[in-house]
Amino acid sequence: MKKFCFRNGFAVEIDFENACVHRVVFQNEQLTQGDIPFYAVKLRNRDGASRIISATEGEFISFDGRTAQYVHKEFTVFISVKTLENGLFWHISVQNKTEDLLEWVELMSLGVAKKLQDEKDGKGAILFPYNEGCLVTDMDKRHWSAFPYIEPEYPSQGKYTIFPNMLSSQFMAYIVDGKGIYLGMHDKEHTTKHIDFRYFEESIKLQMRVFCNADYGQDYQMPFDCVMTFFEGEWQDACEIYREWFYENLPSCLTKIKDCQNLPKWYSESPIIIAYPVRGQRDTGNMSPNKLFPYTNALPILEEFQSKTESKVMGLLMHWEGTAPWAPPYVWPPYGGEEIFSEFLQKAHEQNLLVGVYCSGMGWTQQSNIVLEYNRENDYENQHL
Repeated sequence: MKKFCFRNGFAVEIDFENACVHRVVFQNEQLTQGDIPFYAVKLRNRDGASRIISATEGEFISFDGRTAQYVHKEFTVFISVKTLENGLFWHISVQNKTEDLLEWVELMSLGVAKKLQDEKDGKGAILFPYNEGCLVTDMDKRHWSAFPYIEPEYPSQGKYTIFPNMLSSQFMAYIVDGKGIYLGMHDKEHTTKHIDFRYFEESIKLQMRVFCNADYGQDYQMPFDCVMTFFEGEWQDACEIYREWFYENLPSCLTKIKDCQNLPKWYSESPIIIAYPVRGQRDTGNMSPNKLFPYTNALPILEEFQSKTESKVMGLLMHWEGTAPWAPPYVWPPYGGEEIFSEFLQKAHEQNLLVGVYCSGMGWTQQSNIVLEYNRENDYENQHL
């Protein structure tokens, strides 16, 4: 067992022989739960078959004070840990003994309490950079939501917790009573990651994976820092750790919004976006017009937001497509016709409001499940699409 102590009152005990983070404590208060293996490797053969191999399947060889070695039938793993001011840098390298492909490696995994703060007898919350970011306080609600934990596979589901895609950043954090554990993959190249959390035995497992981008039979050596650091504060303080690193390592190709000549002037004002449907109550079901149609019905609401927030406001129309919602590329003319759409646009601009339209990407919809009369099977066949 190796214990690392830090000046801010945190300490972490790592059991290298059993390849797990045994516990993280703050002034004798334990923040973690369960001895979860801190690494795993996924292999995939040329036929597409894959297998995930956990640290528990390897044989511990040695730990020299900085690097631990583990031997598996398929590969040898080296885990190195180096202290920083308030935490640890982690690295992994894998010597591949097979002709298979190293698809991803998982590193720095640890366990926290199985119930979160909004569950009976639970504690803590998980800061998760899904979409705009969220604070998860009830595991049961997450588990039964439209976005549960799913192992990413091909073909992809759009809701996979993949960076850069549905995940906006390369970190997550666990916060309990003003104490936090931050896990980050500080990768300047922003390569593909799978970052998520899930039930694991009697714990919630926080896991960080990076796709290796290696060919069949090749080894892998992590080219960036995995950071496990500890802080006092709330979710904003965890965000600040990532923000500080991010701004110190900006890609050279980036242009500040205020200096970009290809964007409209209002973009740099960061308008408040008010997204709403003009027909239907939700994304599915009855698509009859609602009280925000005709379009001008929404103007008093948008004006009120603009007045009370003293900010630029954009009304972002959803289900405005004239053919069927979620039916690209046949979205024009607007629902109700161009005339009433143009009237709304003109009056909004007269009141210094912005107008946007939500389009559902570049996908092709053969048959709408919402508006059943929308069908493009003949176009698909006749135009050889």
